[in-house]
Amino acid sequence: MERRALVEIATVSTDVERELLRSALEGNGIDVIFRTQLPPATYPGLAFIKVLVPEDQAELARKVLSGEGDPCS
Repeated sequence: MERRALVEIATVSTDVERELLRSALEGNGIDVIFRTQLPPATYPGLAFIKVLVPEDQAELARKVLSGEGDPCS
């Protein structure tokens, strides 16, 4: 399995935000990984979840999250 460099493109603080981002990114063919130190459900608002994507997909991911038109065009 090839290792790809990951880039942090955002942080969120709830499971709901995480799942919304997952849906938007994966819906556009972007691989996404989340990392956190504390469980967000246990510490709502205090646990930050890092949103990581492969470096080669970071630009597209940022466009998807910013809502800039059709990121695939």
